Amino acid sequence: MSEPPETPTPSASIARRVGALVRERRKAQKLSQEELAGLAGLSKNYVGSIERGEYDVTISTLHRVTAVLRCRVADLLDVAGI
Repeated sequence: MSEPPETPTPSASIARRVGALVRERRKAQKLSQEELAGLAGLSKNYVGSIERGEYDVTISTLHRVTAVLRCRVADLLDVAGI
């Protein structure tokens, strides 16, 4: 018997929305994941995980990412509807 599909938690939904916005802004600035990661002091794999919404990113990490993307954490969260 198969298990029912997992219901996303509210934090998973938030992580996906924030990740999608990070990806959108990164691409708009024509940065690769590797470039964003290097400038933010993160690994490329971690940036990919953020963009896929796999992690609840800390505010300090989100601040490092948004500094590279030339936006504010508050603006990113506002656009994400958080």
